Amino acid sequence: MQPIAKPIVLTYTMLNTYLICPHQCFRRYIKKDLVFKSTPEMERGNQIHTAFEHRVGGRKPRPMDMAHWEPFAAAFDGLGAKTEVKLGITREGKPTGFFDADVWFRGKADVVVIHGTTAFLPDWKSGKRREEPFELECQAMMLHAANPYLTTIRGCY
Repeated sequence: MQPIAKPIVLTYTMLNTYLICPHQCFRRYIKKDLVFKSTPEMERGNQIHTAFEHRVGGRKPRPMDMAHWEPFAAAFDGLGAKTEVKLGITREGKPTGFFDADVWFRGKADVVVIHGTTAFLPDWKSGKRREEPFELECQAMMLHAANPYLTTIRGCY
C-alpha cells in the first residue's frame, strides 16, 4: 500500500511563485529540493516586521534604531489592532483554522483592524517596493470568510 500524500495547502507565496515560474514553484513546494537561502536584507526586514508586530500588537517599545517608524505604529493605538492574524479557508471557502486538517488556503495578515462592518488590512513592507494587490486580495478573502458580516475591506502597503 502506498503512503497517502500530504495534501498541498495553498498560500499567496506559493501562488505568486507559480505565476513567476511554475518550475520553481514545483521545486520549492512540491518536490521540495530547493533550499531557501535568507539574505541580510531579508533578516533585517524580519527584524523590522517583528518590531512592528510587538509595538502594534503588544505596545512594546521598538528598538532605538527603528524609532523613526513610531508614527506608523502609533497610528494603530486605540483601534484594537490585531497582529499576525492567522487565517485559513477550506476548499469550499469556509473559515477554518490555520493548521486544521481541512485547511486548503492559509495566510497571515500583518495587521487587522475591524470597526463595525469595515476592516483595514495594512501589510508591512520595509525593503524593495513590491506591491502585489493579489497578496491583499488573498488576505481579504480569508478575512471575509472568517467575518462574513464585513461589507468593506481595504488594504494598503
